[in-house]
Amino acid sequence: MKVKRSALGVIISLVVLAGLLSLPRGSEKASAATTLTLVPVADTYVSAAAPSTVYGASNRLVVDGSPVSRVFIRFDLTAVTGTVQSARLRLHVANVFNAQSPAGGSVASTTSTAWSEASTSWNNQPAIDGPLLGALGAVSRNTWVEIDVTQAVDAGAIVSLALSSTNSNGAYYDSRQSGALAPQLILSVDEPTTVTPPPTATATPMPRGGRLNCSAAAGRRCSSTAATSRAP
Repeated sequence: MKVKRSALGVIISLVVLAGLLSLPRGSEKASAATTLTLVPVADTYVSAAAPSTVYGASNRLVVDGSPVSRVFIRFDLTAVTGTVQSARLRLHVANVFNAQSPAGGSVASTTSTAWSEASTSWNNQPAIDGPLLGALGAVSRNTWVEIDVTQAVDAGAIVSLALSSTNSNGAYYDSRQSGALAPQLILSVDEPTTVTPPPTATATPMPRGGRLNCSAAAGRRCSSTAATSRAP
């Protein structure tokens, strides 16, 4: 009988020890992913066919290879905190005749973020001097398309993107002036949050030859009961 009780005591002690080891030692940091959707603070396009014309108030954004037309879009991330895990530029192909294209345009970043949609034309357009982020393939009329631009996006920054094309069959997108169909920047952001661990459990020693009583209702707190000697 003593052997059985001793073995049972060892097993219970190991279970309690394993539970203690699995508990956090203090406050830990966990990451909670948040999805944010931003619309541009400015967007426009410029055309070599009308070098002094400003299209900032237009409902359309035109990217074309002949005549050459380029699109500029700016997003404000100064209020965004945390770490940007991914960023996607989302554009809506306009629901107008010939809006579709076999080549939706190449996307790159620009270091210039001070341009104004109210005054930018072909003659004073910002330089497309950032890295190429990718290219859109064929785009269809009245559909949403998107492209990964994570490389050019940082929390707390102003982000300026440009679209250009060498295809003579250009694409027409809706601008921010169109309202619900405005361009979007979809972000996945990780922000650290504090996780408070549960109270540290205390192991209860078991007297020699005693019993360990654990109550599930009490959060698996255990108490020991000393062995009661029997009269001979």
